[in-house]
Amino acid sequence: LFGSVSDRYGRRFILLLAIMGLFIFGVLSAVAVNKWMFLAIRVGVGICIGANFPTTLVFTSEVVASKYREYGISAILIMANFGMVFVGVAAYFLLNKVGWRWFLVIMALPALLCMIGLYLIPESPRYLVAGGERERAVETLRWYFKWNKVEFPEDWKLRIHDNLSRGNLKDILVPKYRKETILLSIMYFGNIYIIFGLVVFLPIALTEGFCGTTGKKPRLDCAKPTQANLLTYSIISSASIFAVILGLILGKYSGRKIPLRVFSFCLFLLTCCLYICITEQVTQGLFFMTKFTSSATNILIWFL
Repeated sequence: LFGSVSDRYGRRFILLLAIMGLFIFGVLSAVAVNKWMFLAIRVGVGICIGANFPTTLVFTSEVVASKYREYGISAILIMANFGMVFVGVAAYFLLNKVGWRWFLVIMALPALLCMIGLYLIPESPRYLVAGGERERAVETLRWYFKWNKVEFPEDWKLRIHDNLSRGNLKDILVPKYRKETILLSIMYFGNIYIIFGLVVFLPIALTEGFCGTTGKKPRLDCAKPTQANLLTYSIISSASIFAVILGLILGKYSGRKIPLRVFSFCLFLLTCCLYICITEQVTQGLFFMTKFTSSATNILIWFL
């Protein structure tokens, strides 16, 4: 949905709209009067994330040279995971001191910096060329060349496309791409299901001392996390940073499919092992490895 809108109105427009929404919904979450209002507001946050993340990756792939595209996508994923670790570290120092309402407000503030950055960055030149805006595309390219301190080649030629050349969602379901599209969609759904399942369940598991299905069952009501819980959460979240770096290296030098198969199989085994209670520390180690393998699988799917 947002991909089609960004094709029509531009990448910057969608990103600015999404980040503005993240800030507004983030602040509104702090003033929710009951859980239903809170959940409704967080749905808005989820929609904005759904608009922001893929558009950011498309924007990056369009402004980075093809030979560096993998590094550009990896940089975005690394910073996204740094953000998750930052939330854990910030929670360790702030959550139990300022309370969850003020913590949500503080976590919404970086969106303001993102809006300033997006205001300074011009539109994707590839998007402008596809829309027939040659002069704006050339000026945008000049800006990017100047920013990178590279001399702009005046003999460059830009091929102009009409709006139809941008394609549409149906194009990925034509016989030529149908099999790959369906398989990658299933793989990505499974991967994201596990990643966000960890995001939701991990705080509950750490707070309640979860240890497999044979251990103590976690409560589903609110419980205040201890400093030890927040520190453990930060450590487990950091696994994704190392995983993205390793995924980049393996994807670059050993191909995509073999590492993807290995990580996917390991991810399956690790999620199964989470059902077994050995000790609480072993379970936390399994959470770390599950976070690692799911993040490595994620970046390899993006490369495909």
